[in-house]
Amino acid sequence: MVLRAETAAVLVRIHEFARLIELEGFERAMLKITGADEIEGINSLTARITDALCRETRGMEREILRKSLHEMLLYSTGVEIEVSVAVFGTKIERFLHQRGSKGLLRLFLSLHLFNEVWIKIQQRLQTSAPDGESFLAAMYWFEWTCRSAVDLAIGGWSKWPKLGRTLAKSLIDAVEFQVSNMRRPSAA
Repeated sequence: MVLRAETAAVLVRIHEFARLIELEGFERAMLKITGADEIEGINSLTARITDALCRETRGMEREILRKSLHEMLLYSTGVEIEVSVAVFGTKIERFLHQRGSKGLLRLFLSLHLFNEVWIKIQQRLQTSAPDGESFLAAMYWFEWTCRSAVDLAIGGWSKWPKLGRTLAKSLIDAVEFQVSNMRRPSAA
């Protein structure tokens, strides 16, 4: 098992946060999730949101979840740290309008799956790779594998349901299944 049980609870919170943004706008959603009506700077904002979304986790799992959530927030808004909170909010609203909570969950799961495993294999790959180019190729392949596994797991859901903990666990199981069935292509 690559993804831990805590991930299901975080998936549900991401889905609820995304739905709240879609229904009430970013500012009201931010207020409800963080308890702060005004936040200075994107780093502070993403830290408050990630802390709220993974509030029940501890230790290394919390750190990996926070990294994945932070990346999700930045990637979904175009990876611009020097924008105002209002512009950030507009960008995440636009992302959700175009891709919905399903797109946000797809992004998070791809990043989180990569982070969970990469942290464990990075050192070993770095020492066994013949050169930097091989190491980067392995990293890009693994990133593609994670994205593909998540796409295959989520892609079958034509109608996106209200996501509860049981359904979130089923989604994680589907991702795990896809990962277990993917193999690295052999060099010809």
